[in-house]
Amino acid sequence: MVNSLSIEDMKEAARLRGGWCLSERYTNQLTKLTWKCAEDHIWEALPKHVRKGSWCPVCARKRENRKQHPDLNIESMKIISEKLGGVCLSDRYVNKSTKLRFKCEKGHEFETRPAEIQRGTWCPYCSGKYEYSIEKMHKIAGERGGKCLSTSYVNVFTHLSWECANGHQFNAIPKHVLNGHWCPNCTIYLNEQLCRYILETLFDVKFIKDRTVLNGFELDGYNSDLKLAFEYNGKQHYEEIDFFYSRGDTNLYDRIQRDKLKEQMCKELGITLLIIPYTIDSKNLVFFIAEELTDRGFQFKVSPKDINYDNYYPTKQELEEILKIAKDKGGECLSTVYINVDSKMEFICNRGHYFESTAYLIRKGQWCKKCFYLDKAGASQRLDKNEMYKIAEQKNWECLSTEYKNARKKLIWKCEKGHLFERSLSHVKEGRGCPICKKKINT
Repeated sequence: MVNSLSIEDMKEAARLRGGWCLSERYTNQLTKLTWKCAEDHIWEALPKHVRKGSWCPVCARKRENRKQHPDLNIESMKIISEKLGGVCLSDRYVNKSTKLRFKCEKGHEFETRPAEIQRGTWCPYCSGKYEYSIEKMHKIAGERGGKCLSTSYVNVFTHLSWECANGHQFNAIPKHVLNGHWCPNCTIYLNEQLCRYILETLFDVKFIKDRTVLNGFELDGYNSDLKLAFEYNGKQHYEEIDFFYSRGDTNLYDRIQRDKLKEQMCKELGITLLIIPYTIDSKNLVFFIAEELTDRGFQFKVSPKDINYDNYYPTKQELEEILKIAKDKGGECLSTVYINVDSKMEFICNRGHYFESTAYLIRKGQWCKKCFYLDKAGASQRLDKNEMYKIAEQKNWECLSTEYKNARKKLIWKCEKGHLFERSLSHVKEGRGCPICKKKINT
């Protein structure tokens, strides 16, 4: 009996679907052929099934998953949370990768991505992923030369009381402390000190903290001969910050009005008030101050380019420590000023990678991220073509791929029985074999 169909018919059927028939010989409709879809998925199927409309099983599963898991939104997040016995605390949904806040049935509050919730993950505390305690908080505070004054721990979003090495007491949530933040008072004080040092160096005069010239209102620094004052405005001048407003002393509106009154009083007294916002990076402070004062007609005794920080003592010891750590790692710290543990500093590693990091992270042992990922790749993923061909030979297979990117990228293999399939090199090295052979054995 002569077949009415041919391999050319099969190739045409695949072409109409945007794919390919990889087989070279057609036997009959009940003999499987190898196919490849437009998404590069490879599988085997009977010609009669393809002619009846079936196609790539991988693409079919993806379509089914999309039906079962439609596009997420804040309403679906709240519904899923309720089914898990918890609640979604967020009110706005951005996308699957932007974290939302949740509370589980045991009262643990946590943040995670909607995509993780969709995959079935839930409370990291209940699962044992996060195992923080008050003892852990005490240890972290001790590492920074301070203390955790609280005696009980609830979760990373519940405020604890802390004390820094300079005796400043403040409230902060563990999450922020774990991320490297520390005493807000020290941050403001040290930035204020740096601004004072820059101004005193530029003009070779003293800028004294003053409460008399504005009838009780404080100026961070003032020089009566120049009739020049400065104010370093921390974040609390622009936003509600717990540390500054939790004691009932004042509120953000009152502070803004007081700042405006200071400006008006200085103007009436003929005093030039230089306001330096916290948003100015420490490495740009000199240029900001110099440009602002030049525009206002001031002339300097020392060029801004010639400012030397060798005589800036408040944090000289801390800076020397960071310089030594960088040198011991074969790199270099490019920053000439140390502000505090939270402020970013500039570094260059022994491979020439430039990066920024905080003193806290550097002290903890973190270094160049680019080197970290390169070394990690070198240890576990940098495999070459020779290895994938060698493994294929050991298994009596054939590797049909001609390009190798990394151990997780899927390659095309042909097993000893002629089945074509896709597997990453790492999975093959783990012992995973031909899925078609495995399926036949199981059936």
